[in-house]
Amino acid sequence: MFEAFVLVCMVYQPHQCVVMQDIWGPYQTKIECATRITKMKEDIISMAMVTYLMPKDSICKEKEST
Repeated sequence: MFEAFVLVCMVYQPHQCVVMQDIWGPYQTKIECATRITKMKEDIISMAMVTYLMPKDSICKEKEST
């Protein structure tokens, strides 16, 4: 199982960043996770004029078993 994370930073202050964790997952495969990250990035970019946030990096992290 994989969890999706996207690092987003402020457009005008690129050192102010936050990690956004997907709340729809986890995903069975890394491909499903990567697809979700693509959608998350598209959504973040589409709201950039309002939020002033842009995706900087992302990762599909294998979920630790409990």
